[in-house]
Amino acid sequence: MTANPSHSQETGCNKPSRRTVLARGLALTALGLPAAFLTVGTDGIVRAEAALLAILRHRDSAAEVGNAVLASWPHIGDRALMCVSMLRDLDLDHESVLLAGAGDIGRRLSGRIRQDFAIGRTVMIEGWVLSLTETRLYALAALARD
Repeated sequence: MTANPSHSQETGCNKPSRRTVLARGLALTALGLPAAFLTVGTDGIVRAEAALLAILRHRDSAAEVGNAVLASWPHIGDRALMCVSMLRDLDLDHESVLLAGAGDIGRRLSGRIRQDFAIGRTVMIEGWVLSLTETRLYALAALARD
């Protein structure tokens, strides 16, 4: 079934097509992400990404580490999925991250990094042991810079 473009123009509806929702659902299910993120849309992801990246003091340095992450794991090179993964790691959604201040996001990030190390959710990138959560944040910084 195809979407009727004239219907979208007439109603001013910017909802994703069924095909888009199904494709996102399959991708998110494969990653174990909640289905609630299916309807976030590009604008919601962009704003959530900006809120997450705003906590970085040295964004260029984070992006450099992120480039090393992406060189090791090119399969994680999807900005939207990295953003959604970060939101899940921080127990936030696309709306609550916009309401949270940088201090709250930073505290959540620090707590999650500590938890990652405590449970062994770590990776080694170029000799550095990093938490999976910070690895995702750095990858997101690199993807956003490109």
